[in-house]
Amino acid sequence: MLPANAGVNYFVDWDDFQASFRKEFFPLHAEAVATNVLEGTTYFQGTRNVDNYLDEFRDLVSASGYTSPKTIVVKFRRGLDVEIGDAIATMATGRPDDFDPEGWFEAAVRIDQAHATNAAFQASVQPAPAVPEVVSMEKLPTHEEVVEEVLTAPVLRTVTQAQLPHAPLVFRMHPHALFHLHSHSHLRKTALRVNSLSKAL
Repeated sequence: MLPANAGVNYFVDWDDFQASFRKEFFPLHAEAVATNVLEGTTYFQGTRNVDNYLDEFRDLVSASGYTSPKTIVVKFRRGLDVEIGDAIATMATGRPDDFDPEGWFEAAVRIDQAHATNAAFQASVQPAPAVPEVVSMEKLPTHEEVVEEVLTAPVLRTVTQAQLPHAPLVFRMHPHALFHLHSHSHLRKTALRVNSLSKAL
């Protein structure tokens, strides 16, 4: 047995179905709440991706009862990330019409995905930070080698016998030698003895 409404087009179109659905299943104040949200800024995309923003936006539009394509596009672009909205509005080719909400939705998703792909690529090609070279203590010369270098280092300038008591000797020393002279007191004493022996010449 066929139902009583068989063969009857109960809903004139999709909008008529949505209106009947909201009336039947949505709370009486849901439309006012959704409208108020779309008039504010709490629904804006913020740090979310476009997919998440779009899901909430579709729910709000459905609950609010908005049916004007132009109004939907304006509300969507208003809450959309500014950079993405500008990219869509300034597209040289393929720019969606301001009366085409679905065109705006699709363009926003494509651009957002392109941004995410580009960000991932840039992160993958960033050069790794340089690791500072650690000088092993094994590479430093021994105490005996430093003493030998100090004793055999030539004087950088020539002084006369009369100048010796007043002119300190200047050695051409390896940086490691300076490290050892500053770090070990007995090597500093060795350097002083070398200087004293030179003054006595």
